[in-house]
Amino acid sequence: MKKRQVITYIVVMCVLLCTSVYATISGEIGVSVKSKNEALYAGDEFSVTLSLNNLTTTAGLNAVEGYIDIDKNVLENLTIDSIETTDGNITINEDNVLKLYDASSNLNPDEGVVFNTNPASGKGDYRIVFNFAKKVTSDANLVTIKFKVKENVTPGTYKNVITYKEFKVFSEDDTTEKKKELTVQPVTLIVSEKKNTPADKNENNTVNNTVNEVNNVTNNATTNNTVKNDSVKNNTTNNIVNNIVENKTNESNSVNNTPNIGATVNNNTPENKPDNTLANTILPNTGYKLIVIPVIIIAIVGLVFYKKYSKYNKYN
Repeated sequence: MKKRQVITYIVVMCVLLCTSVYATISGEIGVSVKSKNEALYAGDEFSVTLSLNNLTTTAGLNAVEGYIDIDKNVLENLTIDSIETTDGNITINEDNVLKLYDASSNLNPDEGVVFNTNPASGKGDYRIVFNFAKKVTSDANLVTIKFKVKENVTPGTYKNVITYKEFKVFSEDDTTEKKKELTVQPVTLIVSEKKNTPADKNENNTVNNTVNEVNNVTNNATTNNTVKNDSVKNNTTNNIVNNIVENKTNESNSVNNTPNIGATVNNNTPENKPDNTLANTILPNTGYKLIVIPVIIIAIVGLVFYKKYSKYNKYN
């Protein structure tokens, strides 16, 4: 009887030892990639969200940490601004709104997210650590990170451009601490070759039409200015010629005393039509004698007054 009791006690102790209070963790860290466009081109940005999926834990998670490794030949380097935040905070759930810290600040907060923007290896493996304010017991998004494809990347398929190494979750209870490494799927990118879309063609046509319009306006302006300048030159030349002809004609008229006033250059314009108010003949001498007689009378009267004035001065 005693032997049976002893054996029973031993079995119970073994069961208790085998079912100790170690926390159990299971789950995975999921990766979802989102781009603004259906296709990804050189120079484009895209974002990757890490999330806790199918999480099972008896005590809840206190922390998560791991390394993000990128292909630096395909992607631009990450910075603190690559981490998407709201006013500098990352929201895990309503109990965990965590502040983002740069590891270069040498801060090791009890709660918050720390991101290393300058890996010691120089290979692009960026370490990220989540210290939760309260234990996480259910699925949740951890962080969204923005990546950018380099401008000089040629189109093609690039495998394992982003890989996640040593991602571990930590859980603890009253007596022990338990950590477990979770697998994270790498990211493969397909960089497409840019083609002229209808929108691009329309833009090109718009640009070409604009250039053509500018050229047409320039050419028209040049042509109009040339025509105007030529017209001005011609008018100026004509005016000079007309003035010279008129001056020569006037000089000739003055010398020859010809009264042919309308015999200047005839351009069939109203200004240059012959003056029909005067006949094209020599003016008669009518009235010549009438003009000479008064002159003689005035001369005689003047002589008489001159003699009297001389005589008057003699007696004085």
